[in-house]
Amino acid sequence: MAVNERAHVDLNNADLGDEPAILGATDCPFFTGPGGEHFTVATSLVGSRTFPSYLRAMRRADLGDDPRFATAAARRAHFAALHHIVQTWILTFSDIGALDAQLDEAKIALGEVRSLKRLSQMEWAEYWGAIQEVSDRNGGTYRLPGRPWRFSREKLQPLGDPAFQGEHNRTVFGELGLSEGEIDDYIASGALVSVSIRRTRRRRCPRRLRHGKGQQSVIADDHILNRRPPGYGGPIGQHLAEALTLGFYQAGVSVSGASAAGCSRT
Repeated sequence: MAVNERAHVDLNNADLGDEPAILGATDCPFFTGPGGEHFTVATSLVGSRTFPSYLRAMRRADLGDDPRFATAAARRAHFAALHHIVQTWILTFSDIGALDAQLDEAKIALGEVRSLKRLSQMEWAEYWGAIQEVSDRNGGTYRLPGRPWRFSREKLQPLGDPAFQGEHNRTVFGELGLSEGEIDDYIASGALVSVSIRRTRRRRCPRRLRHGKGQQSVIADDHILNRRPPGYGGPIGQHLAEALTLGFYQAGVSVSGASAAGCSRT
């Protein structure tokens, strides 16, 4: 409903004057709750149809006679003062639950704005499977958003393990009709890129990379260090690999076999 009205106003260039679209999401005020919560409500303080809801919730009918808040234009001009009055009233409640109950009497809905991390730690997230852990295929796991649907009669399969860059090149391009030889040519030219990952014993790079006044060491998988970028060979390829390694270190990136450069800080 709110989205449709907002779309109607915007698409038709409707001139509402100082009146906001009813329940327009972009016109919702934000407040701080009794416990420091950050929340918003889907009801405008400015709109003539929604402003009386706040008066009923606060038991402040007198504000309707205040010249500063008598019209939408006046409320918009004195919005800071009006917001301060509502915010002060909100802080008189013991907790956000009591506030929510009072707002509900006036049919005002509030929604707390939470960080994604905090949301993922709630019972709600666990119940709905909002966050799932998947293997990184290198001994660890990732936490990823789960599936956005939940059905009453069907249980969705968990998220699958992620694919490495270019892992399915041959399968996909084979289905598109390319021969093995053509795919090999694309790989050799660098048009197709893939990262071959396997868990191997780590060892120190054959030489230390000098950086600034001191020396920094990296450790890397053998097969990554010995690999040559497409189109490069000999000393040039080795220099490029070292440049990538040092670039990752200078960027402060801790990477292992799952990365393109394959190095991590010690």
